[in-house]
Amino acid sequence: MKLGLAGRLFGIPGFVAHRNLSRSTARGRTVVTSLAVSTVLIVTTGSLAVAMDPIMERAQSSGGAGSGADVIVSAHIDYSSASNDAMLSDHVEDLDHFLADARTLDGVEFLGSARQGQTEVVIPGDMITTEAREVRESLDTEQMPSYYPRSFGKNGTYYGDATLFYVDDASWRKLVNELGQDESAFADPAHLRALGLNTFNNVMSDGTYVSTKPFANVGAVSLYTIQDREGFLSIGMSEGDDGLPAVAFINTQADTDYDIKMLPASEVATSIALEVAALTEDEPAVLNTMAASSRFPAFILPESAAAGGSESPLTYGNASFSFKADDHAKAAEALEALGATYSGVTFNVADITESSRQNRLMMQAMQLFVLCFSVITALIAVANVFNTLANSIILRTREFAVLRSTGMGNRAFARMLAYECASYAVRGLVIGLVIAIAVAYALYLATTQSFMGLAFTLPWPYLGAAVAVVLVVLALSVAYALHRARAGSIVEALRTDAI
Repeated sequence: MKLGLAGRLFGIPGFVAHRNLSRSTARGRTVVTSLAVSTVLIVTTGSLAVAMDPIMERAQSSGGAGSGADVIVSAHIDYSSASNDAMLSDHVEDLDHFLADARTLDGVEFLGSARQGQTEVVIPGDMITTEAREVRESLDTEQMPSYYPRSFGKNGTYYGDATLFYVDDASWRKLVNELGQDESAFADPAHLRALGLNTFNNVMSDGTYVSTKPFANVGAVSLYTIQDREGFLSIGMSEGDDGLPAVAFINTQADTDYDIKMLPASEVATSIALEVAALTEDEPAVLNTMAASSRFPAFILPESAAAGGSESPLTYGNASFSFKADDHAKAAEALEALGATYSGVTFNVADITESSRQNRLMMQAMQLFVLCFSVITALIAVANVFNTLANSIILRTREFAVLRSTGMGNRAFARMLAYECASYAVRGLVIGLVIAIAVAYALYLATTQSFMGLAFTLPWPYLGAAVAVVLVVLALSVAYALHRARAGSIVEALRTDAI
């Protein structure tokens, strides 16, 4: 008698199991299908959770919901009484006095502050990710007139505006320490260092959400301050014909907007070097109130690095202060009254407690939905596999009785069933995982219709859970069936007709 490969590897139990599998193809297909469906259900749940991540991230970060604040105070220049070139950074004493007075209010806790400036920057091409370059080029096409300079040069160098965020000392120290950086390395004013905000979220004109990482590497960039020229309006940095940085100007006295003049940046702008020493992929809470992640590119510096005067690129035009309050409505009134006492600077108070609560509830509801769906799906998968396999084995009671009556012992009997179940598991998992990965990719493609810049990732924890569930349930099913088979009488089983 030829035992075949299964018989040579597993002996007589393997040979018998192989013959059973070959003979009972319908029963095998049912078990394999059950295992495959269970695998697909579990992995699809994980894929759904991955697809919902961008939605939950937006719910967590929008409207200051990720700042932990109850009340936000924003500040800007009072342009009704100031010149056009006035900057908020020229009123640093007013901001400091306001913050000092706000700290004295009862029931109000200061969480952090941030100040926002805008400048021109040149970034080497190897520091920008391919995905971010594609997104920025799309935004250029959608938002800029055709005669405006493009954001990237021939070798991928970025020319354009950048946002600088200056955070309070406590928030800065916390952020630097969380990134494992040496705080003293950022303290030398002669060697300016910053952190790059490596998350970018925005909305395209067609309503598609963008979520990507702007930076591929750290490195050195150049910040520029463009000098005013009478009769001309600067429209930003660009790459000159010689490959060097240039500034594009529109002739405001010409009859057409297309009268563009390109001048070397070395002649019409001053620059300073800035080293991007580290990247942070999480938007700091203190910057959440200013929607920092919607800026590209964005750099974070300590508040002490900010400077006044129109000749410096380290100025700022907006500021934000975050507060926690025992009574948010009362605190908002007190802060509004305090801000009204200052001239030259306008303080706007926003009570974001309710909007933040709504955003948090939305995020928690989505997380609860995914969790409940995962649990229900897992239970369905367990019941499906257990019921199918256990019933399949129980219905073979007469067959098992014949084998036991011919002298097959309990260990050999268990080895035979283990071989059969291993065959079911391999086929079921392979088919199920192939289908599940296809479903995961389909969900990814559907998500990219609304969210740009997403990378395809498999839900590895759910893949592992699917394999574990299949193996555990197979073991339980075999143990249950063996118990039922051993508990019965061989004589009574042989008298019963096969079903």
